[in-house]
Amino acid sequence: MIDYVIGRVMAWMDSEPVVGLMMAVAAVVTFAALYRRDGGPGPGPWAWLRRVVEAGTLATLLMGLLWAFRAVLGGNAVAFHAEHGRVSEANFHSLQTIWGAPHVQRELVVRHYRKVVTREEQFRDDPTLPPVFRDVESEEIVDQDAITRAHGDVVVVPNLRKKGSGVYSGFEATFAVEYEVVNPSPHATRTELELPLSGQVLYDELRVTVDGAELGPELRVDADALRWERAMAPGERITVAIGYATRGVEHFYYQIPEPREIRDFALAMRVVGLPRADVNYPEGCLTPSSIDSDGDDLLLRWELDRSLTTAGMGVALPRPEQPGAAVGAVLSRSPYALMLLVGAVCLTLLIDSMGRTGRDAVALLDVALTCACYSLMFVIMSAAADALGLWGALAAGAAPCLALSWWLWRRHPSRTAVLALLGFFVAVHPLSALASAHIEAFDAAVVAGLVLYLVALTLRARARANVSTPVASTRTPTLEDLPVA
Repeated sequence: MIDYVIGRVMAWMDSEPVVGLMMAVAAVVTFAALYRRDGGPGPGPWAWLRRVVEAGTLATLLMGLLWAFRAVLGGNAVAFHAEHGRVSEANFHSLQTIWGAPHVQRELVVRHYRKVVTREEQFRDDPTLPPVFRDVESEEIVDQDAITRAHGDVVVVPNLRKKGSGVYSGFEATFAVEYEVVNPSPHATRTELELPLSGQVLYDELRVTVDGAELGPELRVDADALRWERAMAPGERITVAIGYATRGVEHFYYQIPEPREIRDFALAMRVVGLPRADVNYPEGCLTPSSIDSDGDDLLLRWELDRSLTTAGMGVALPRPEQPGAAVGAVLSRSPYALMLLVGAVCLTLLIDSMGRTGRDAVALLDVALTCACYSLMFVIMSAAADALGLWGALAAGAAPCLALSWWLWRRHPSRTAVLALLGFFVAVHPLSALASAHIEAFDAAVVAGLVLYLVALTLRARARANVSTPVASTRTPTLEDLPVA
């Protein structure tokens, strides 16, 4: 059991060394303050032992109470995260089956086949007879680029989707592309055309035309592609136009998967309401040739000619801020703030009570009640976050915390220093969670500030003690120094 406790303490010291050091010092400070209460133990070993046991028990109870409040704040943060902005793989997968997946549209695939006649020798029972040949007709693929032009237009409208307590970056999109397909061979060909599908839940307003005419029954719809075929004369050119509306999550992506010489390619993508600062791309995506703003919309253009690439083109929507994300970040740091606050208060009481004995020097009950007041602040925040938002919940929790703390410490000699610490940890420290990119620098600045604060408090206490101590006079006493009868 002792090894387990020591192991847990060492693991905690490794993960949070600053708070662990301050709490260790606070435990020693609390024990020392309780031990020397009322001038220390009386004469005799039993009085000394009794004072050691009392001080050790009360210091242990204070540390245990602090850990209990730390566990309450940790459980409060976990419960809040479970009900606000909880993003999970299960919910994301369920959303894709309902709304749609990340959309990937691959380029039209064109295959030309031409007829070839070959002579094949027939089987003979008597090998001495002359050979007999037969013409066999087959098809071979024409291995040349068939797409000479591709112009596409995409409009993406963000549409946030909620599943469970989490919010996901959904969108609705319209896609239209026009290809120019040519038969590059000097022979008539049978041409197979195939538009790959990405398995989306919905393809709405689907239109496929060849030279402006609807395909009708020639179009075959499979689970993974749209397919049709036609005969093309040597050098014939056709225009294939495809358009549809769809929806999905996270990103819209267009790709040319097979290496070929890309000629006269242009893709224009309009993202409605996307700030330029939030633009991002899926993995393996080419950056646009140009980025322009049109009011609140963002216009992305890719233009290629005489190019070779298999990289894609598209946009990744920014991840939305989850409901209660700011309050959740504040609650996640509340156990750390509590431990830091109590350590600073205990050290303040020790330093500021130099030469002072009695109840005012210890204030054990006031420290415990301060823990309760500070913990109450975050419990109120989690309960009021949905109705009041971050700032309203912070005000609703800070007001009773500061009022009760002032009432507890209003008559204590160290009230100014303690209330200043409380004001910082109530009004300033929780807001550090909003600057997640600079959180480590903020924590380092807080620790440095506490060190300077404790050093200044120590120098002040020493100066006060030197002033209050009478200095012995070096003058030779005379008869005038005798008391008057």
